[in-house]
Formats: sequence, structure tokens, C-alpha cells
Amino acid sequence: IGDVTITEPFNVVRGRQADGSTLIANVSSTVDKSGISTKYTVARLDANGDFDFSFGSNSLRTIALKEAFAPYPTITSDGSILVPYSDLQGGFNNTANHLARYNAITGERDEGFGSNGSIDVSPISLNGPASVVTDNAGSTYLIGLDPATTDTVLERVTDKGPDLSFGTDGLVSLEQPQFTGLGAGEGVICSRPALALSDAGTVVTLDSCLIVRSVTDETGQTTNEPRRILTKRSFDN
Repeated sequence: IGDVTITEPFNVVRGRQADGSTLIANVSSTVDKSGISTKYTVARLDANGDFDFSFGSNSLRTIALKEAFAPYPTITSDGSILVPYSDLQGGFNNTANHLARYNAITGERDEGFGSNGSIDVSPISLNGPASVVTDNAGSTYLIGLDPATTDTVLERVTDKGPDLSFGTDGLVSLEQPQFTGLGAGEGVICSRPALALSDAGTVVTLDSCLIVRSVTDETGQTTNEPRRILTKRSFDN
């Protein structure tokens, strides 16, 4: 793109902290002749919803990821930012995916997480929002695609790396929910599952599905009548 620089606001994420404050990160991506980079501009709101001007520099902390595309971070309740990212140093065809952890207070990588603050989460390819969550026991769960099967899968990692005792070889396949009792002309369409944390601190996956029924009126006109259903699956540590 020559000497042109394009910066695009991409996403806003937030995370309630144990002390009642809230961390908010504005996510933006920049494209220029050197490649793609991602930046988080982090602010902290106190329990009353006011900006905490003691946080960072003039109430803001900036975290920059060079040669990486990371639009969907997750802020945990202990002030960490979990960052699923594609490492673009090998070029745009490099599909290796990683998970990094940053300290939102200092803006630095957590060197105690994986190797130099990052874990290779292969074979899965992380995609989309709500892809990472940490339970009350400190285990981190990731949702993504298994390139070998194109299945949506769940992976669990510790501070040292993928937990191979979880599921089969460290992965649990998240098949589309099955519905019984469907009538003639009814079909089911489900979105990619999302990860969430229950009030009890356990990890759940949420599937949003549409049950679509084709209805033909007396004139022969056919229309589709959708019903939305939300299903939940729980995973204990």
C-alpha cells in the first residue's frame, strides 16, 4: 500500500475486576508498508464508573503488538489480558496461532506464562470473539477450529501449555446440538459456540440456534418461520 497507513478501530472489550473496578480496552489495527500491527488502549474505571487517573499515563495504558493480528482479547478479573493472536512474522500465509498474557497494569507480557509470555495453541486455529475464558481454578479455555477436521473444538491450557489430559489429546469436539422432535420441513442452523463464565466460576459454551420451519399458505407462497434457541454446555475443571 505504499506509504499509506490505515488505522481502524476494531473492537472494545471490558472486564470487571475483583476490587470492583473495570478495565476497558479499545482495540485497533494498523496496516502500513511494514505489515499489520494491533494496539490496545486500556483505561480503568473505578467502582463508581469514573476514570481512574492514577492508572497508566493520564488514565491510559497502551499495549502494542507488532506483526500480529489480535482483535479479540479477553480481560480477566485479576487484571490480565489474554491475547489470541496470529503471528505474521512469517508472512500473511503463516497460520500458526498463539495465546499471550499481558499485565494490564504494567503493559508488559507475563513472562511466567508459557515461553516468554506466550503459548503455541496448535493445532487449533482461534477465530472470532468470545474465544478465551479463564475459570476460577486458573485454567484457560480456548475455542477454535481444528484444521485437520474443520470441527469446532475446545482446548484447555495451563500456564505451562496445552493440557493434554483434557478430552482426547487435549481437545473436546463441540458438535452442533441435536434436536429431537423436529417436524416436517424444519431444519436447524447453529452459530459458532461462544465461551462464557458462569456465576459459579465454571466454563460454559453457548450455542445460538435457529429452528426454521417452511410454511406454505393457500396461495402456494412459502415462507420461513424461525425460532431461536440458546443451548448451554458446562465444563468443570
